[in-house]
Amino acid sequence: FFSSRRRHTRSLCDWSSDVCSSDLGRTATAFLLDTKEPMAKLRGQWSTYEGIPVLPTWHPAFLLRTPEKKGETWADVKAVMARLGLPPPRRPVR
Repeated sequence: FFSSRRRHTRSLCDWSSDVCSSDLGRTATAFLLDTKEPMAKLRGQWSTYEGIPVLPTWHPAFLLRTPEKKGETWADVKAVMARLGLPPPRRPVR
C-alpha cells in the first residue's frame, strides 16, 4: 500500500533537480523515506527520496506542544533555504 502511495505522491509533484523537501513530522517522514526510525534520530539529517533531497523536521503540532524545539526547526528551515541557494528568512523579533 505505502509503496504504491509513494509512487502516486511522486507522480503528483513536479519535481526538478533544484527542489528539496522538508518533511513535517513523523508520518510524512516515515511515508517518504520508508523508515521506522524515531523522529529524534531522523530530524535534521538529509536523506533522499527518489533522488530528491529530503530534510525531516518537527511537525507544527509538535512544536505547539514542545516550543523548546522551535530552534531546531529554525535551523532546518535555514538548511533547506541554503540548499536551495536562497538567503535565510529573517527571524521575527519578539
